[in-house]
Amino acid sequence: MNTTSRSRTSSISSSITNVKTKKDAASLASQVMAKDGTYYDSEFQAFLDSLCNNLHRTIRRGLVSIIELDTLCQVVSVLREERSLANASPTTMAAARSLGRVIVDAQE
Repeated sequence: MNTTSRSRTSSISSSITNVKTKKDAASLASQVMAKDGTYYDSEFQAFLDSLCNNLHRTIRRGLVSIIELDTLCQVVSVLREERSLANASPTTMAAARSLGRVIVDAQE
């Protein structure tokens, strides 16, 4: 990690602890992302993708054990709603991709 990236990460870390309002959150988002939705810190994006892949694997294990069709339909309905919310923001696109994979798994 270069010096500029370290100082930006340090600045973001200190900002995260001070987030108390939506205005603070918007300010933090502008430090993390460019206007086109790309992340300044590619390491963060890689970490987020890894975290969401683990989320997918964990949820998939639970879905395999559900036998009742009505329960599975309810789970898929909730996951679709969550995916649509995650698609609304570029900061949660990795979560939206994982939720999409979970929905496909549940529908099989």
